[in-house]
Amino acid sequence: MEIFLIKKFKKTFAIIGLIGIFCAVLIVAIIAAGLLNSSLNLKLGDLEKKLIVYKKTLGSNPEQMIASRKTYKSQLLNKNEQINSMFTKANFPSSTPLSFKQLLFVTQDRLKAKSLKKNITLPLGLGFDEYKINVPEADITDVLTQELSVVEELINGAIDSGVSSIDNIKLSHQKLSLAAGEQSFRYLPISLSIKSGSGQMKAFLMNISKMPGVFVIKQLKVKNIEQNKNLLSTDITLKFIEI
Repeated sequence: MEIFLIKKFKKTFAIIGLIGIFCAVLIVAIIAAGLLNSSLNLKLGDLEKKLIVYKKTLGSNPEQMIASRKTYKSQLLNKNEQINSMFTKANFPSSTPLSFKQLLFVTQDRLKAKSLKKNITLPLGLGFDEYKINVPEADITDVLTQELSVVEELINGAIDSGVSSIDNIKLSHQKLSLAAGEQSFRYLPISLSIKSGSGQMKAFLMNISKMPGVFVIKQLKVKNIEQNKNLLSTDITLKFIEI
């Protein structure tokens, strides 16, 4: 009888144990399901917030907004290329003393022919008076070639602007360094004296801003001409900066 009762209690305890284990597993499963549901709710909330941001950004027509953004990006890239081209180092050809002399004569003839068509007076030597007869030293011919190229750009810009005359061009025939801390840049100083109307001078200054390279106007002096009230005498001191 005792043995029968012990066996019966063992079975009862086993069943109770199994029920306890099942309840524990069930509780763990319920807790895990609750945590998973909470995590999903948080992720769903984050997705809803992102969706609201996307709607605000893209508007009611996402395709149109994306196309508009692509167009804007393309415009920014084009502007960036334009800015980079302005600051690209100018490639000036190397020259010998004799090749510079030949280039000087050819450039003078070309500019003279263009100025005569518009009845604009140019200085005879274009700032290179001493080299009309003399041959330059070999160590400065590259600088002279750069100056001649820059002067031609400026004179073409002045002629296209319709100025009355370019009375004087002054060059240093040497490269100078910028102030301390900017030694990586060198520049060519150039001075011009021009007679023109106010509209023509404004057009010339606009042309300078469109020229290749970097021009910095250091000084601009303007005064009226007593003999002709419609003309201004303008002295411009500028730097062509070598990037």
